Amino acid sequence: MSNELITALQSAAGNVSGDFYPYTVDNSARFDSSGPNYLEKTLGTATDRKKFTFSFWVKPCEFTNWQSVLGTGGFLAGAYIALTSTSTGTTGIRYLEQISSANAIKTDFIGSLRDPSSFYHIVVVRDTTEATDTDRVRLYVNGTRFTQINGTPVWPSLNRSDFYINGPVQHSVGETLGSSHGINPLSAYLSEVVFIDGQGLEPTDFAEDKNGVWVPKDVSGLTFGNNGFYLDFADSSNLGNDVSGNNNDFTSSGLTSSDQMPDTPTNNFTTFSPLHVWTETGIAGSATLSDGNLSAVAPAVARYNAACSIAMPTTGKWYCELTVVGTPNSASAVGIEIASDLQATRYGGLGPDSVGLRIDSGTKWINSAGSAYGNGAANGDIIQIAVDRDAGKCWFGENNTWYNSGDPEAGTGAASSALSTTEPMFFMATSYDGGCDYNANFGQLGFTYTPPTDFLALSTANLPEPTIGPNSDIKPSDVFATVLYTGNGTAKGSGGNTINLGVDMTSGKYMVAIKNRDAADSWMVFDTMRGDNKYIEFDSTDAEVTDTETCEFTSTGVKLGNNTAVNTNGEDYVLYWFKATPGFFDIQLRVGTGSAVAHDHDLGVKPNFMTSKLRTTYTSNIETYVDGGQVTDPATDYYQLSSNSAVSDNATVWNDTEPTSTQYTVGTGGINVSGEDYVQYLWADVEGFCKTGYHKGNGSSDGPLIFTGFRPAFVIVKQSNVARGWYIFDSARDTYNAVDDYLRADTAAAEANLDSYDFLSNGFKLRNNNASFNESGGTYIYMAFAENPFKYANAR
Repeated sequence: MSNELITALQSAAGNVSGDFYPYTVDNSARFDSSGPNYLEKTLGTATDRKKFTFSFWVKPCEFTNWQSVLGTGGFLAGAYIALTSTSTGTTGIRYLEQISSANAIKTDFIGSLRDPSSFYHIVVVRDTTEATDTDRVRLYVNGTRFTQINGTPVWPSLNRSDFYINGPVQHSVGETLGSSHGINPLSAYLSEVVFIDGQGLEPTDFAEDKNGVWVPKDVSGLTFGNNGFYLDFADSSNLGNDVSGNNNDFTSSGLTSSDQMPDTPTNNFTTFSPLHVWTETGIAGSATLSDGNLSAVAPAVARYNAACSIAMPTTGKWYCELTVVGTPNSASAVGIEIASDLQATRYGGLGPDSVGLRIDSGTKWINSAGSAYGNGAANGDIIQIAVDRDAGKCWFGENNTWYNSGDPEAGTGAASSALSTTEPMFFMATSYDGGCDYNANFGQLGFTYTPPTDFLALSTANLPEPTIGPNSDIKPSDVFATVLYTGNGTAKGSGGNTINLGVDMTSGKYMVAIKNRDAADSWMVFDTMRGDNKYIEFDSTDAEVTDTETCEFTSTGVKLGNNTAVNTNGEDYVLYWFKATPGFFDIQLRVGTGSAVAHDHDLGVKPNFMTSKLRTTYTSNIETYVDGGQVTDPATDYYQLSSNSAVSDNATVWNDTEPTSTQYTVGTGGINVSGEDYVQYLWADVEGFCKTGYHKGNGSSDGPLIFTGFRPAFVIVKQSNVARGWYIFDSARDTYNAVDDYLRADTAAAEANLDSYDFLSNGFKLRNNNASFNESGGTYIYMAFAENPFKYANAR
């Protein structure tokens, strides 16, 4: 099936994101490090060798080697722009011009680009006419300039022009040119590759911000200069075709028409994810991904799982094909697995909510129990998987015949009719003791067989429109934001410190939490239900305090007085605000009755995270309810946000009663004293925007990937089985990976630093074995909020 037909089928079946992008990108080129495969061209006389701009969109496939996007000249006398790597993964971008071994220009920009699930937009500018040396080489990722350098940079001198890049020498896309081809080969999808000769442009010449998402622009109207080129990869028979008008066509080597892909920044397809591949504990070897992460190959002794980078949402119908390569051994299987099972170290797809098909013997595995099903498979057979999330059903087929006389269109003969309808699920494949590999087709290759009617390829264009998102009536910035500010120490009578949040906090229900990052000041928590200047403290058992020099709500945000906890002169603060919105967040005030009672709330859905704080008379902890799907019972278990204590079991707190879509229940266990005033904050999970969950630690710096379904803006995490703190991370304080600045909700301590996480386009990944975040076997709860849902998220 052609890419054009795939696109047509997707559109007919409900592509709901096309109206968001001002300009859609149709093609990418797939580069694989096992090649070599590259594009090469000897450029001519430049318009101006002092200046160039190189722009490209890239979805990385691996993080184990240096990978050149553009190389020229030779290895020791030449130049390249490359994704750089260390033993822990890609750590940034290197621009190097080596005129001779003793005459080099080098800049290593730091910012761990370790997200294989979506596209980055990268712009490299060289302009030696700039008066400031640090401006002569500039790097932008998704429109944001990176300025942190690894090591000691060597900047070009003023007006220097004796360079290889943009010189009359051979240039290569996809490798570093040297004594032979294949040096530092690229393993990635490239899209919209643009080289501008003679101008130092801005990233906004190639892309733009739309509702918080960095999106492509039509670049065909740019002035490219003599050596400029624009590779849009639209001609599958000539992937090096330059459409800038200059006819600076590149010659292809190792790339074929099958390497033209519809996988682009405006329609991102799932692949196997290198962050979702692991090997059973104690077994040597690991699966190797190749061919744009569509092939999974394992050494003979490995037992591995490989899962895809995009989860099937909780609604819709989804289809994929997996071709068997080699001879299936015992327990070689394909299937589907829920997100929480992927965080465990297991093989065979045998998690409690997984459904696997043993392709060596034709055995169906559900909840770790097997039964005869199908015929087994051999080399070259194509296994089909169809999943109906709304009905909770899945089907397996082989070479266009559905097992068990199944009919996905009619909804009959399903392999399982009891799938979770609330958890994200992943297509996966596994090999047991080697011998069996897989070639995956999630739609980007054109399906071999026609999918059942209304069953779609798993790509972002086909994901449902989020309730809260950049293309929805409610934008993420309408209901939540993180704001950084610096205190001025001024009392309100002298003007105070007005923080413009861009929302009218005098209309509606809002909560604001403020923390001094530089000093051990308590958390200051305000809300419009209790009124101006009334605060409680997350980290304290103290009752509510009123102080007119704290925080009042305005039509544009908040006005702060000179209370040191919110406005010390010269000190840095972080402010989080939430707006009460049905389906997401609510604030309720109540009066204790002394006996178990149900109270109304306005969420309209069941809350997943609640806190309850006594406001008056005497001290109390902040009792906290968490329902993240963990094995414990949230109706009887409770946490204390104001304490690092482990989860406790006490049926009197929530009266052993789960909250509902209209009410929550409090018992007699300290959160319902007769006649006393309480404030209750309630959050509910929103697919693509808010997620409460749990994970288990593995004690490794290569920790688990926690799938949220969005690019996180905020994460709070706590180990539940022992006494550990409530750690808070956000993307405003750490604008690129690794995310390492943390605060603790349960203490007044100032901000501290420890490399902990990568925030990704679809979740967050543990990058530290510190027990507070990733103790082997430890159980951790978390709540996260989104910058953007994965449907629209850029790689981070």
